[in-house]
Amino acid sequence: MVKIEPGTYKAFIGKDSGSVVNVKTFYIDDSPVTNIEYLQFVKAKSAMGKK
Repeated sequence: MVKIEPGTYKAFIGKDSGSVVNVKTFYIDDSPVTNIEYLQFVKAKSAMGKK
């Protein structure tokens, strides 16, 4: 995980695209995950919770 420091950033997607937005501190994973990998993870974790 990588810590993203708070600050003002220029938005490049979404309804605020092009405007400057204030961002609070957050963490983001530094390893890419595809939609298929994520779906496999969710299905595996869901199956573990079933009895």
